[in-house]
Amino acid sequence: MVRNPNAVLPVGTKIVIQTKILDSSGEMLFAPGAVGIIIKAPLENNYPYRIRFVDGYEESLKRTQFEIHSHYQLQGIEEHETDVESLYDYVIYRCIIGSRAYGLDDENSDIDIRGIYIPPADLHWSIYGVPEQLENQETEEEADPDGDSKGDADAGSGHRHGHAVEEADVDRQADTE
Repeated sequence: MVRNPNAVLPVGTKIVIQTKILDSSGEMLFAPGAVGIIIKAPLENNYPYRIRFVDGYEESLKRTQFEIHSHYQLQGIEEHETDVESLYDYVIYRCIIGSRAYGLDDENSDIDIRGIYIPPADLHWSIYGVPEQLENQETEEEADPDGDSKGDADAGSGHRHGHAVEEADVDRQADTE
């Protein structure tokens, strides 16, 4: 992933602070790792952003004082050596989609597989979370949040949400092995 440190981040971006935030008496309000959201972005990156934290407190921070939440998660997953491949062990459902599912496949068609997995709670609820998307290079298997390609949760369903798994372009030989 290419990151442009000079890009101005938009309002609504979730961030993680990298420095302590102190009140006027020197008491720590937030430790590094606290999460906030950008509520006002500068026109140029050398000016501060206005950040709102979960308790409603607002602070102005320069870009060097925080990291984009999704980048922070990705770094944490890499640094803590989360075994992304092991998440495939939590697949609870797979189905064939695409041309093969509709009977429109031919000898040149690939096999598209989509499914859902439920990651372990300790990973899912950690500050790093689970990756937004898993990719298996051998099968081109992919997964994204909440069991759908948009990441939308079905809030009214009352059931625990899984994560989608997609296997695209599976080699036909794998079907016969």
